Amino acid sequence: MKTDSVLAKLTFCFLLVVTHSQSTAATPIQSPEKPLPDFGVIFNIDGGITFNSLDPETAARRIEYHIDTAAGKPLRTLAYCVCSTSDLLHYPSKVGVHWGWRETSMDSHPFFNFRLRSGKALNIAGFDGPRVAGERAKKLGLYFFPSYRMNDGHFVNIDPFNNPTTGAFWVQNPHLRIGANGESPLKSNPNYANLLDYSHEEVRQHRLEVIYEIIDRYQDIMDGIELDFTRSFYYFPFNEGFHKGHLITDLVEKVRERLDSVGEKNGSKYYLMTRIASSLKRCNWIGLDIKSWMEKRLVDVLVPSPRMGTSFDMQIEEFIKLGHEANCAVYPSLNQTMGWAFPFSENPSIDTYASKPANRITPELMRAAAANYWALGVNGMYTFNMSTGDPQLLSYFSSPASLNRQSKVYRITHGYYQDREEPEIYDRQLSAELKGNKTYDFKLLIGEDFNNPSTAMDLRYTGLRLGFRKLQPDQKLRVSINGEEISFGPAKDHLTVISDRRLESSVSIIAESAITPPAQEFWQMKIDDPSVFHQGRNIISINLDEIKEAPYPVLTDVEVGVFYNTKWRITSGPHLYKEHVAPKTIPKH
Repeated sequence: MKTDSVLAKLTFCFLLVVTHSQSTAATPIQSPEKPLPDFGVIFNIDGGITFNSLDPETAARRIEYHIDTAAGKPLRTLAYCVCSTSDLLHYPSKVGVHWGWRETSMDSHPFFNFRLRSGKALNIAGFDGPRVAGERAKKLGLYFFPSYRMNDGHFVNIDPFNNPTTGAFWVQNPHLRIGANGESPLKSNPNYANLLDYSHEEVRQHRLEVIYEIIDRYQDIMDGIELDFTRSFYYFPFNEGFHKGHLITDLVEKVRERLDSVGEKNGSKYYLMTRIASSLKRCNWIGLDIKSWMEKRLVDVLVPSPRMGTSFDMQIEEFIKLGHEANCAVYPSLNQTMGWAFPFSENPSIDTYASKPANRITPELMRAAAANYWALGVNGMYTFNMSTGDPQLLSYFSSPASLNRQSKVYRITHGYYQDREEPEIYDRQLSAELKGNKTYDFKLLIGEDFNNPSTAMDLRYTGLRLGFRKLQPDQKLRVSINGEEISFGPAKDHLTVISDRRLESSVSIIAESAITPPAQEFWQMKIDDPSVFHQGRNIISINLDEIKEAPYPVLTDVEVGVFYNTKWRITSGPHLYKEHVAPKTIPKH
């Protein structure tokens, strides 16, 4: 009996404690958030392929073929652009317009004429290109995201008042343009003042109505929606984005609410993907308050993107940290174009540079970009404007393991067009004028782990290459890697000089922009101990003899070539690719 009495009292006290703790708890313990799906490689298709024929059946087959050529592992997600410009939509819309919605003086222009005729014919037939793409994606077992460009600027540079791609909302509301009340976001290009200004509630509401229409229209086949904030990057007058980010955050919050509402009705989970600028600071300048998005759990996937082409060193560490804290995935955007480049040879000569510089990315450069971002801790890769003519490129993105012992060329990203115009946030290092008798430091991101035994196993060559313009062969050059000097002496000891015949009209625009020009001289040195590089951001230091007057040498390229002896084969889906082998003079492993 005594024991029973003690047990009863203990039980009573326990219940009091539990009851008290439950009644005074400020917030209940949250259950762990569900992990996001593995979206694999996310493949964005420019919806311009919608208008490829006057015949709906032919147009549908061509869209399907475009998707089929890329489908298969590692591609798991299709993002399909639903507009040519933000108001010129690729489906029968009640909010926006379609190709040929009005007649203009530019309708007969060769660039527009066929798209106009195709758009008109397909619209009359009720053709829905994004639905064709979405249904094909689902049939192939892919995730599908209709992608909407939030302030597309393709129409602003070519007479927007008569441009066939200008939307009705823009024509009817000239007072809502950035230029009506403020400065162009790009001072070198006043045409960007023709973009709609998100300062106005009418603009934001109109965009929301289009987005709501897309969600309602494709809810049966989509897994979410992508808001593309990089076409174009501008939403407010010059330098006003810092102070107006809350306006776009409110818009994103409303999109999140609509997705959740429709998802609850359908018993589905819809994900929100956003394509954004390449760094947190640049996003803030534009008016994208990513920290607020993460705090409010508004977005599921962030896609950091450069202005154009592929960037090899986007500052995405902050996105990754924020994403981990908010259960948001990070998928950097890669493109098949880049800054000017020449082939990287282990034994350079004048013949190495016999061709013109190209801005089409090579497999070695693409692998390096992917390796960099995998090493930073991203969730996967996203491709933009990637031709399906070479689906082998997609195989480089499937996982870090797919890049092991594969040759790569790491490089510092070149400047591009108006990169320098965004105040206080310019992060392009090249090109750089070197005035001499001073040490210049450059950060080179390298995803390779040279301390990994499997890396050293088949490593054949590692070399540092520096591109210059106006570098004199007799100038003494001191080069260090992460504080360790690797060379000091006349530049000519490691120099290959190229003729000026490359500077043709196709690259003349470099003189008036931030584009990094092609090199005239290349300095290259073999690195016998590649462990001098570490995985991450490396400091390449360059010091020249004092140069008392202009012209000063200009550094255009900083690259590290990493070449292996490996023999490998890549497959993806139904495709089988050419086998790549090391040179015959090298023993095969």
